[in-house]
Amino acid sequence: MYHLLGQETCHDVLKSLARPYLEGPDDVDPGFMGWKRAYQRYVKWIQPYLPSGSPAGPVYVDDPALEDVFLEAFMKESPLDDLPRYRDRTFFENGPAARPQIAEDVRHLCESMRKFGQLDPGFWAAFDLFVNFVLCPVSRYSRGGSGSDCIGVLYLSRTRTYSLRDLYEILVHEFTHTAMFLDERSRPHYGDERLMPLPENWARATVTGMQRPLDKVLHSMVVATEVLLHRDLVLGHDADTVIHPRTPELVTNVLLTIRSMLDLPNRDRLLAPRAFDLMERCHAAVSRLRSGPHPSAAREAPLHA
Repeated sequence: MYHLLGQETCHDVLKSLARPYLEGPDDVDPGFMGWKRAYQRYVKWIQPYLPSGSPAGPVYVDDPALEDVFLEAFMKESPLDDLPRYRDRTFFENGPAARPQIAEDVRHLCESMRKFGQLDPGFWAAFDLFVNFVLCPVSRYSRGGSGSDCIGVLYLSRTRTYSLRDLYEILVHEFTHTAMFLDERSRPHYGDERLMPLPENWARATVTGMQRPLDKVLHSMVVATEVLLHRDLVLGHDADTVIHPRTPELVTNVLLTIRSMLDLPNRDRLLAPRAFDLMERCHAAVSRLRSGPHPSAAREAPLHA
């Protein structure tokens, strides 16, 4: 969402929700920490069962008791859970046997973040604002995740097994989900949500190509487009990644996802105007990429393992 909407508009999504929770005079710029505190108060209001975090930026968690609180929120069931793994109580491991691995993964992630911030400072400042906690539990199902029941919290599993570029793209991926959750709270994405669990109303997800519920599909379209824009403006298109398909395939997949949503017979009942707006933005972005990279695109991958 950061490059898809533009820096200012992306920040405006968060600020529109956090503004009622600001402290101090209305005519004084609260700065990063003022907005961060207001955002955390907003998140606390919608998620009273979760801690707030630090106003200075994300907390990188290596505390099993704190992890348990967040992992329980990630495991909350939803009628839109379309894969059996979502209900597997062994999805995460963070017990005593996993602690050394988790500690090293957190350390590696923190070291990597210091390198990332030099590549796109504006994006990583937004990351520090939007993200309150980052966890590194072990998962046999997932490389990383975020959720609408724990907005502002990300998890990444086995961070040391990925190249720096892959780690960068995972963080872009999960940040974009977080921004999408907030965007939906400011402007609804869906219409009649009672129809969404029905398989006849599913569409083609971008990265996997699977038929999935529309919440997963709309997110996958925006996430893939944002990854493509980060490649175009920061990372370059030529390096290999195991997290997302190569650029030509990912561009084609975004267009296929848009077409599959537009072809749904119930699309006008399922999707709100904001969803169609996001489709138009993604279509324009990937269509431009299809015609050639941005003139300022990185010629060589700036990250090395």
